[in-house]
Amino acid sequence: MVAQGVSRLWPLSAAGHNSLALLFEKYRNIDPDWADLGLVCPAESSGLHRIARLRSSDFKVYRSHGRKRLAQQLLG
Repeated sequence: MVAQGVSRLWPLSAAGHNSLALLFEKYRNIDPDWADLGLVCPAESSGLHRIARLRSSDFKVYRSHGRKRLAQQLLG
């Protein structure tokens, strides 16, 4: 899917690590996992709001910049 341009991979920069730490603090009361916040962080930095995921979970609680719900597309 990446080779076909359907999806993108985002490397996590030093600033991204800081953003990830802030997200962990923000959502600490729901015990977030790395996989979920690893999708929220690049969504915020890129402006994208449609996320492909392999499993359904409580992902609907996360918001981009605290406001916009991220749409999830389940794969598989």
